[in-house]
Amino acid sequence: MNVMPTIHTAQSRLTRHYLDKLRKANDSVRRGPGNRQYWHRVIEQDWEQIKQRQAWAASRKADEPEQAHLCAMFTIATSDILRVQLTSDEQLAWAQQALEAAQSLHDSEAERTLLYQAGFLSLTSEKLDQANRYGHQLLAMAEIAQDELSLGRAWYILGTIDFSHGSVDTAEALYTKCIAQFEACRAFGEIPVVWRGLGRATQFRGDYQLAKKHFQRYMDASAAVDNAYGVFDAHVALSGICLALHDYQTAEQYAQRAVILGRAFEHSRVFPPALISLAHAEKWLGKYESANAHYVEAIAAARTVGSPSTISNGLYGLGQSKFRQGDYAAALLHMQEAAEVARLAQFMIRLCESSLDMVYVYIARQELSQARDQLCEAHTIAERIRTPHFLAKTLAAAITLWYAWGEAEQAALWAGLLTKYTAQLHPSLFDMTMYARLEMQLGTIRYSQALKQGEVLTVEGVINDLKTLLANAAHTSANA
Repeated sequence: MNVMPTIHTAQSRLTRHYLDKLRKANDSVRRGPGNRQYWHRVIEQDWEQIKQRQAWAASRKADEPEQAHLCAMFTIATSDILRVQLTSDEQLAWAQQALEAAQSLHDSEAERTLLYQAGFLSLTSEKLDQANRYGHQLLAMAEIAQDELSLGRAWYILGTIDFSHGSVDTAEALYTKCIAQFEACRAFGEIPVVWRGLGRATQFRGDYQLAKKHFQRYMDASAAVDNAYGVFDAHVALSGICLALHDYQTAEQYAQRAVILGRAFEHSRVFPPALISLAHAEKWLGKYESANAHYVEAIAAARTVGSPSTISNGLYGLGQSKFRQGDYAAALLHMQEAAEVARLAQFMIRLCESSLDMVYVYIARQELSQARDQLCEAHTIAERIRTPHFLAKTLAAAITLWYAWGEAEQAALWAGLLTKYTAQLHPSLFDMTMYARLEMQLGTIRYSQALKQGEVLTVEGVINDLKTLLANAAHTSANA
């Protein structure tokens, strides 16, 4: 007697049973917080069985249509529960298996859903090249199917990649299209995270007040759809924009709340950004020891889950804190590592931040040749991003370097231009007392004349000229 079909039937029935339980829990969680804790406890008790059932369906997805369907549904119908039960990398692995299953079934609707989930999770896991592939595949399929929801989702993925690579204006345009698209098809649950993206793009374009409005919309939209992670993440974002506005007390309050909210999440990837947010605020409030401790804790936690942007951000902030404490050797080491992590991960914005602030560290160490070389590298990256925020930061670093070279007249000329962009200077190592030092060295009349002449310049023109000036300085140094 052949018992294999009976065993197989039992296995299939058991898999459907646990999938149905997982789906029911997911639906209950999605409807609201009422039964959330109950269903999380139920799923936690059955979790080992659920993982075994998903693995069993995934192992047979290539040969058996029924199991391929079950494999796909384990991800499509249960994303809210999986966000709690699995790390981002584990969710991504399930989504990739589900995507292969949908492709084997030639189920284009499921494939589009899973391309988005795989692309979104690739972004979360900071696998940008992989996210880019999924985003373009989704875009092509959405256009053929005239699927408005998938089209907006594809734009979100590709916009986030553009932002990470430093194409801020392109990202902002895609995010704006996303919001209009999701509103048109009434996909309101998709909108919160796009407000976050739009806020980040606007922030690094230098419009901090508008960015703050976008981040507040992110928080409000997340609360409206009961997205606990979105509310947490919005606190982190609002803390950051308050730093840009030099409102350090409010930044600290948002960050402290983010830390409290972050402790409620199971996975360690969520918590380090909140700690770094708090450390940033503490640093600019002069609470260096507390800031340093939070940076170190956050960096260590981020390393365990492999989050390059968080690691780079933490190292960069720790370097700033060490600089302000006068420990230039430690500041340089931390910033160099921050830049290298960002470079390997292709996070141009993080790389530009670290590269520019390293100029000040070299100047403080009286290593002006290294400062010049560092400014050359940072200038190249800032030109690629080319937003007022980074152009102003590059100009500020150039003023400091030229002053250190004894070229106060040129530094004052540029300082006159920079006065129009001081609102763009997110907290960095540029010392605003530079204006007083220039006036003292040049005298009030010469200083005022230089400032007035500088006001008619354009930041784009100066940044273009700076490349030649740096190259000439390098040539002069080499022949000296």
